[in-house]
Formats: sequence, C-alpha cells, structure tokens
Amino acid sequence: MTKRFLLNGLILALLITGCIRAPDELSCTADIPTETATQEEILGTTQEPTQEETLASTPTTEPLVSPWPTFHGNLQHTGLSPFDTSHVTGVELWSFETGDGIESSPAVGADGAIYFGSHDGFLYALNPDGTERWRFDAGPPSYDERWDVSKAIMSSPAIAPDGTIYVNSSANYLFAINPDGTEKWRFYVKWGSDFWSSPTVGPDGTIYVGAARSQDDPDYDGGLHAINPDGSEKWLFPNDSGVTSAAAIGPDGTIYFGGNELNPSGEGNVGKLYALNPDGTLIWEFTTENWMESSPAVGPDGTIYIGSGRESRVYAVNPDGTERWRFEAGVGVSAVPAIGADGMIYVGAWDCNFYALYPDGTEKWRYRTPDAFEGVISSAAIGADGTIYVGSNSGIFYAFGPDGTVKWTFETTGSGIVTAPAIGSDGTIYFGSWNHRLYAIGGSL
Repeated sequence: MTKRFLLNGLILALLITGCIRAPDELSCTADIPTETATQEEILGTTQEPTQEETLASTPTTEPLVSPWPTFHGNLQHTGLSPFDTSHVTGVELWSFETGDGIESSPAVGADGAIYFGSHDGFLYALNPDGTERWRFDAGPPSYDERWDVSKAIMSSPAIAPDGTIYVNSSANYLFAINPDGTEKWRFYVKWGSDFWSSPTVGPDGTIYVGAARSQDDPDYDGGLHAINPDGSEKWLFPNDSGVTSAAAIGPDGTIYFGGNELNPSGEGNVGKLYALNPDGTLIWEFTTENWMESSPAVGPDGTIYIGSGRESRVYAVNPDGTERWRFEAGVGVSAVPAIGADGMIYVGAWDCNFYALYPDGTEKWRYRTPDAFEGVISSAAIGADGTIYVGSNSGIFYAFGPDGTVKWTFETTGSGIVTAPAIGSDGTIYFGSWNHRLYAIGGSL
C-alpha cells in the first residue's frame, strides 16, 4: 500500500468516529456525517506544491542583529541607538579590569557580548554579566616617548554580520577574529600611537581601515585600505600623511573619511575630508586649515559633519563637497559629532565644553566640564529616548537631557574617559576609562 492510501484510510476512520471536529468541539461524540467526503475534499488538491509554496511555508530564522556593531554605533557614525535608555539611572552594574588604559571604544555583538581593546595588547570579549569570555593577543604595547605611555589598541572593534570581529593594533596588523576568539587572518596596516582609525565593515563585507603616516617608510603605501572578507586587498586610496579617522558609509554607498596631507607651504599639515566611490575612486575632497583627528558622521539628509581637530571647528559639508556651515569651538575638536533623531548635533571639544548645535549650526546650549587636558574628546551616544551620553577627561561620565540638563553623572577613579560609549539592546551603557576598566551602567539594581 502507498503512504497516501494509508493516510486516506486513517482520516476516513477518524471522520466516521467523529474525532475530527472544529477546534471548539474537540470530542468524539459527534453525529456520523450523512455525506461521505471525497478524497480531494479531505486532502485538498492532489497537486504537488510548487517550489515557491514550499519555500514560503518553510520556517526561517532571521539572523540576530548587533545593537552596536561598530564605532559610534552604525555605518553613518551617528551615535544614535534604536533602544530606549530612559530606565538607566547611572548605577554601576559591573566593571572589568584590564592590564592597562582603555582608549578603544566598545562594540556589542548580537548575543550581547562586549568587545573592546586595551593598551595591555589584548582584545577582550566579555559576557553580558561582565565575566570574561576570551581574550585575543593582538601584540605587545608600543612605548610613546612624547606622552611617556605605552599603547597597543586604540582602534574600536567592528563586528561583521557573520560574527567576525576586526581590530587593528600596534602589531601593525588588522586582525580578523572568529567569534570563538581564534585568528582567521591578518593584514598589514601601519599603526601609529596618535592614529585612531577603526575598521568599518561595509554592506558587502568589505573592511575599510586607515593606516598611519608613511613618509618614513618608502616601501609602504599608506592611506585607506579596502580589504575583502577573505583578507585580500581590494584597493588602496593613498594618503602618505596618514588616515586618523574611521570611515563612514552613506546610505548611497559613498565612503567618507578624514585624513591629512602635507601643507603646500611646507609647514605642517592640512586636513582633508574625502568622499570615495565604492571602487575607491575619488568623488571630491574638502580641505581644512589644520590637522584633522575626527571621524565623519552622516546625517539622514546626506550632510557630513566632522570636527577639524586642532582647527577648533565643526564643519557641516553638503553631499556635493561644498561647505554648508562651520561652528567655532573654543579649542580643538577630536570627537565625532553625534546626530539626534531630530537633527540636533552633539559634540565635545578640547575647551572642556560639550556643545548642542541646531541643524543650521547655531548653538542651542553648552555644558562646561571640569578642567582637563583636551577636555571632551569622547564621542557621544544617544538613546532612542533622546538622552545623550558622553565621557570627559576629568573622569566624569554624563547623561544629558535634550535641553542640556544633567540627568545623572558617574565618576570614575584615577583617570579620564576618551572612549565613545556603546548602548546595548537592553539600554545598558558601556564605556572604558584610562583607569584600566570597562564599565556597564544601567538602572537601579
């Protein structure tokens, strides 16, 4: 007998006993039907389902999405989270101590894991409860005589949709790391102790990362590297003075990043904001008067916002590369502007002020933090409820309301905060400090 014949017989038997009923009549006491159903009425059409019908009825599992996969939260570097943080009151949930200071801003994986680097030379992966999952040795720290400090990882990790983690370090490599903490591959990228370029993973999986200045190394071509997911080079946009910023990607695929070039006068550097096609060809470049340290952020209307470092300005640049406006801060701007859902721009400066700017570049409010070297270079994050979070080099972490009122503060011990905070899917705020610790801040315990 065929399986279909046996199935037909079973269904007919159940019909006769009355055990097949409507969902609200699940009993075996029904009357025997007066008409016998045909095979087609019992089984429906005998035609085999089409491929489209089979695929449509097959359950699918959507991949989990990281709440904060890259520096400043997303490819446009707006710092805006889709998750509510209104319940966060500044309570320390936990802290994790590393072997040295932390300048690497954290990223948060789809499963809640927190990834960040330390100047002790390790990339750390922590569980959501603050326990260590693994650590990856990214090379020994490099001593910087100017500041009398050793540095190893300033880059913020980037997480690809497949879970691969990318980070560059003082070992002069961009590392691709599997979710279990093992190395997948490495790609040579020149590093410098004053270069904060972090990798950015494009929609097609291409990794973009900047390299430090290369005038002292004639055998090395520095600039912005585009690297395929298998670790091979896709293209290089040359820039001998070094790329200090993390690349942002506009909704149309345009790649924006900040760099520097030797001043035509022969004295110092001028800053550059570049716009590239996805194939690495130049669309336009925008020149500032001095060295640029900030990374660009791209607004919903395509406007690009960037700080000019030592020039003490915030620029708004139109999508065609022309200047829209500039804002004069008191001293340098290294922080990346954050863009609120209402178009407001939030950015800190070396003058110790944290500024809120209207979309037209006029000032709405400012908040003065305690005196400290380079004031506020932490790039702010914004919760979906509008709360703005930022650290300062005075060691105080702030939560501001959109009107500039301080909702709460959290004071670290011993040193300043230069990392950009990250926001988890439950609203937890993560940031690192020069006091060797990564903090998780939430609501009342």
